[in-house]
Amino acid sequence: MSLALAAFAPHAPILLPTIGKDNRRSLSGTIAAYHELAKDLAERRVETVIIISPVGLKQDAAIFNLEPLFHCQFEEFGDLTGHFIAPGDPLLVNELKQAINEKTPTQVTSVNPLDYGSAVPLFFFRQFSPKLKVAPLYPPAREPSTLFALGQALRDAAERSGKNLAVVATGCLSQRLNRLSPAGYSPRARSWDKRAIKAVLDQKKDELWRLEPESNEVKELALDTLSVLLGSVDGLQGQIKQLSYEYPFGAGLWVAECLL
Repeated sequence: MSLALAAFAPHAPILLPTIGKDNRRSLSGTIAAYHELAKDLAERRVETVIIISPVGLKQDAAIFNLEPLFHCQFEEFGDLTGHFIAPGDPLLVNELKQAINEKTPTQVTSVNPLDYGSAVPLFFFRQFSPKLKVAPLYPPAREPSTLFALGQALRDAAERSGKNLAVVATGCLSQRLNRLSPAGYSPRARSWDKRAIKAVLDQKKDELWRLEPESNEVKELALDTLSVLLGSVDGLQGQIKQLSYEYPFGAGLWVAECLL
């Protein structure tokens, strides 16, 4: 047993039916891709998904959340009914923490409710894998090369775990792709997304990191988690493929997966 799948998926709450409502008609490509990704997780009988979330808990060390039972809710987005519960995997978290800490400073915390960067993908995954466990990981505020090394350490620890695992990085590409974006429009945004997607599909980390100087301009929330993701598949047999990309409301929603 080992790492069975790695992926990148958006964490936008508007994708949820209780929040997006009629707006979801404009997000059909992303939702269909999420369903495909969720089916692949189920077909590979993934026991625990390690979700790399960019939401909150930014420190110098990588942080695992080892809660045994996560409450997933979206009240901050006006949803008072869409609550669900997902099991954690504290035993795995402790194993991963000990293994990764040999190469990258790693800490653990116990926090509820679960951040939306982890809860949004879980909503889709649990439709096909209702017993799926989650091990949330928050990357450190460090340079991309350190994040890549964290991904490599995570890969090695997953390979030694004896469990069937998946790594899913979440986030959003540029948030300034058109004039519907609350962050405003940037003429550099589409080029940034195009180059970032190509760099990840080609698994060329240096090309991805060259985009960092433009990160603030395009308002991206993906570079850190993508760096960890590329590290997690480094040296493994598997090709990253795109499942969908769209930006109807100005934020780049990208879904990609690597079957291992």
